[in-house]
Amino acid sequence: MVIKVYTSGISGNKEVKKRQQRIMMILESKGIEYEAIDITEPGNEDDKQFMQDHAKPKDGAKHPLPPQIFNELEYCGDYDGFDVANENDELEVFLKMPIPPKPIVPVVNGSAPEPEEESTLGFCYTPSLAKRLEKALKNRLRQKRPTVRGYCYTPSLAQRLAKAMERTLVKKNVPEVEYQVCCVPIPVM
Repeated sequence: MVIKVYTSGISGNKEVKKRQQRIMMILESKGIEYEAIDITEPGNEDDKQFMQDHAKPKDGAKHPLPPQIFNELEYCGDYDGFDVANENDELEVFLKMPIPPKPIVPVVNGSAPEPEEESTLGFCYTPSLAKRLEKALKNRLRQKRPTVRGYCYTPSLAQRLAKAMERTLVKKNVPEVEYQVCCVPIPVM
């Protein structure tokens, strides 16, 4: 199934151009494969005729204006329908695409399984932020196999944070915790 977007490369209407670009930008950002067909290019007369025969014109219009969207030969709609479907997070339904199944999370005895690894990431600009990261580490130790990374902007803060992490790990007797402290210098502008 290929989504086909019928466009006009020579339209003088800025609104039409903006709508065409928006449709293609949204499809690209969502990773949906599509084919843009410029009905004004020589050799695309059959495509233009197909679009005019199968698309629905707006009230009072003789012919439908681009952009018009099809899934293979099946008409999906125009820009307004596309925009509403995108805003309502129903784009797959609008484009008549198969909706991917949601992953099934097994539940045992009324509880969902916990993730195997959690990580805490913190940037320390000041000693008080280093203290807060240490508190986060203490809270994270209650979970299974945590990973903690601390990034500090001065070597002294990095040393203080590393010592605080070691103290916490020794107190809690949790040797399997992976932790890393890095000193990242602030770029001077």
